[in-house]
Amino acid sequence: MKRLIRNTASAFVLGVCALASPMSAYAELSIIPTRVLFEDRERFEEVILLNTGDETRTYDMSWEFFRMLEGSSKSMQERVDGPISDFDLSKHVVFSPRRVTLPPRGRQKIRLALRRPGEVPAGDYRAYLRFTPSFDNPGGGVEPFQGQAAAVNFRYRFAIPVIFQSGDLDVTAKIESLDFERNEKNGKLNAMLTLGRSGTHSALGYVYIYDEQGEVIGEISNAHVYSEVGSRQFRIPLKTDNLSGQTIEVEYRHYDKDKNIVFDKRKFPVQ
Repeated sequence: MKRLIRNTASAFVLGVCALASPMSAYAELSIIPTRVLFEDRERFEEVILLNTGDETRTYDMSWEFFRMLEGSSKSMQERVDGPISDFDLSKHVVFSPRRVTLPPRGRQKIRLALRRPGEVPAGDYRAYLRFTPSFDNPGGGVEPFQGQAAAVNFRYRFAIPVIFQSGDLDVTAKIESLDFERNEKNGKLNAMLTLGRSGTHSALGYVYIYDEQGEVIGEISNAHVYSEVGSRQFRIPLKTDNLSGQTIEVEYRHYDKDKNIVFDKRKFPVQ
């Protein structure tokens, strides 16, 4: 199995009801890795679920679909009813088990297998593996939130992208622009970075921002521009509140460090 980003992190939450969002309710599932990538001829991958909470939880797994929004820094993706390409990846990836019950601090391995139907046109194909807490068993799922007028069941859905890249990697990615804004709460600077993409495949990568001494002052590990869009903007917190007079460097690298692919690197003088 190839090397993947193995960061342990609570998967991003999709479709959370805006009426209330108690952090403890959805911070109890960690998913490793937070993205699965099948590269052309690869067939098997796996995901590990970790229950970091103190209660037994049951999760059902299914597919859903999202589309990346052009140039967006806030609403990164929108949910859609079906695949955004003619090739429906969810019909060709099987996973087991489809339901898991995790005791406190328990873990479970999910195995995924790609059943490729002969030749598939070169390109990216993506579906999202969703983990939905179940309310069918005692201790499973998320406790209902008691509002002033009624009890509301909140189903916090966790989802990770599963990507199949068919054909040799064909993508060009560029650092298009860099601006700054100041965080009003802590006075630190945010870098507003726009990345552009062209070619058949998605650009999946890391961004590093260096000061004049070569120290990393900002980074983001999910700097992805999917194949349905040509550009995307990122807000990156910096570890400094003053860059006046410096020349900083921005580097955009492929996510797999073993490939040693640098998409782009640029220097920006700061007035």
